[in-house]
Amino acid sequence: MKSKTSFFNKFLYLKNLTRFWPLWALPAFVMALFPIVSLLNYGRYNDIMVAGKWRMEKDLLEVINVAMPITQFIFAFLVAMAVWGYLFNNSSVNLFHAIPVSRTSLFVTNYLSGLTIMLIPFGTMGFFGLIKAIVLKSVSWRLVLEGIWYPLAITVIFFSIATLTAMLTGHMVVLPILYNLLSFLSLIIFSVIQTYARGFLWGIDRYFESELFTAFSPVVYLAGECRVISDEVEQYAYLKPTGIYVIYFFAGLAVTAFAFLIYRKRKSELAREVIAADSFKKVLFYLFAVVFSLTLGLGFYSIFDAIVSRNTSMFSLGAIIACIFISAAIVYYGLTMIVNKSFKVFCKKNFYSYLILSGALVFLMILFKVDVLGIEKKIPESKDIDSVWLHCKYNYGIDASEIEAVNDVLDIHKMILENEDEIRATETGNIRPDFTGNILIEYTLKSGRTLTREYNIPVFLANTDEDSVANKLNEVVNRKELMMILLDGEEGFYPESANVNVWSADYYYDGSYYDSVKLIFAGNVGLKTESKE
Repeated sequence: MKSKTSFFNKFLYLKNLTRFWPLWALPAFVMALFPIVSLLNYGRYNDIMVAGKWRMEKDLLEVINVAMPITQFIFAFLVAMAVWGYLFNNSSVNLFHAIPVSRTSLFVTNYLSGLTIMLIPFGTMGFFGLIKAIVLKSVSWRLVLEGIWYPLAITVIFFSIATLTAMLTGHMVVLPILYNLLSFLSLIIFSVIQTYARGFLWGIDRYFESELFTAFSPVVYLAGECRVISDEVEQYAYLKPTGIYVIYFFAGLAVTAFAFLIYRKRKSELAREVIAADSFKKVLFYLFAVVFSLTLGLGFYSIFDAIVSRNTSMFSLGAIIACIFISAAIVYYGLTMIVNKSFKVFCKKNFYSYLILSGALVFLMILFKVDVLGIEKKIPESKDIDSVWLHCKYNYGIDASEIEAVNDVLDIHKMILENEDEIRATETGNIRPDFTGNILIEYTLKSGRTLTREYNIPVFLANTDEDSVANKLNEVVNRKELMMILLDGEEGFYPESANVNVWSADYYYDGSYYDSVKLIFAGNVGLKTESKE
């Protein structure tokens, strides 16, 4: 008689739930208190509280949006350490893999039991919340579906990442460390790239967030980017963006499938190894070696920069290369010791590998320095610009100035790049300007993307060239349209005869100077400038 293949083991599933009952029982008790206490308070203060379906929905979504990302993120690796704990001990893993249960059945059963443990606390809260909604006559199908869908999607993505981490490592202590690294890796990489770009590329002087890189860190995206949108008058409430939960749900399933493929090929004898997935050992090793070396290199360079007290924020290529060599040596040999669990790592083979790693990182620094992608010189074409902002941050209080035409901003931007050597020479201390003015140019392109550049422009008040960037900026901000905005509402002032000197503490009107700080309060200074074809 042909044997039947089973993908689920009921005995193991129930065993996990009873064995690890403290993981779900205590949180379930705490979570159940919230709707119960809320219902009791409503009965006590029903004369001043207003029930409604939309309010119940808003309360539910607030809990999901605020509490679930952080709690499920932490809960995921704790549950993973429990249900996958047998993989980290030689005797346990051999015992589990010797019983007449297929690896497919083991994986599916443990994964589903882990999901169940994570969902029971919120399921308990949802059950009592439903009772509260019934008592208050505020129950709706939308409320029920949202109470099921959002917790499920959030739980799937976090527990799937934790499961993948458990498949990659054979050591329980490494699991939470690797889990956190994988969860925040995209943001770490983006931050490192930005820091080196700011150090080597002129005009890239600000940190910006990337929605794409943030999306690869679910806990950060869900906790920081998602919002509950509600309106008491219209009586609606919903989570925005809703599509990200669908993406994370299916991404979690894909991660789970990937983890299953690793589990099927995983060798039992690799328990207690730092990296138990042979196929990915080198990939993970060099991925973290590159990221940690670049990060530590920045730390060493900041120490160097503090000691030398250089007058420029731009990186010195020679100094950064030296820092990279040092940091790469520490990281490479340190990771090798951890992976091999031995201090005997100083051999010719490892030395050559270290040289390849450090050489690749030095080559990357050279690519940054020569600006191989042409980022420094990039200026958008007028036809591609939807709008542009020109922010002028001065030493004396003017925060921003509105301009009329995009072409004026493009001219200023081109002048800055054409005079790069002269402008940057003031940073070395060989040429001392009277002071510097900060200019921030922010383009919004018709494609929806933004391009931002920031420069410090030297100003010589004693002898200012009529064709200088400083004078060009003065001409732009003294347009009649700008003055109408800056001086609107100022008693006794008429824009037609007013004049602003963006490089001094004063603006001029009718033969007298006035404190330019007043311009901050004169109107909205930093209005959108529309592109004119």
